[in-house]
Amino acid sequence: MKIEQAAWQTLSRQMRGRWWSQRIEDKHSVGVPDVVCMLNGQHIWLELKAARDCQEPLKIRRSQIIWMTECNAAGGVCILLTRCDSVWYGIRVTNKVRVKIFLRKRVDVDWLVAIGAKSGKDPEQLLNSLMKEHIK
Repeated sequence: MKIEQAAWQTLSRQMRGRWWSQRIEDKHSVGVPDVVCMLNGQHIWLELKAARDCQEPLKIRRSQIIWMTECNAAGGVCILLTRCDSVWYGIRVTNKVRVKIFLRKRVDVDWLVAIGAKSGKDPEQLLNSLMKEHIK
């Protein structure tokens, strides 16, 4: 089983009964996140990534970064959610500057934390925190 599939199964199990979610398996829509969900009345898009080692580079395509940025800029909520060592890390990709940084840097969990990612064992608390984050 792929590591991202295992992360999705863990997230789905941890959030059972606390949200509505739909995994998106569309290979034809460029950049569209992996999951759309409703949590506490809020519509959220999630791009899921996973790593066996927190220093392992995450595979994030340019189209995914652009999709997340545009969604957030339009008032939506799109979160890059990453799992490593039983901890969830999340960040909202919010502006063109951050996109440029993402596209130039080697993106791993430690780097996400360095630029302001939030973390926690409970995905609901993490997502609620990121939903309230002010978008610039």
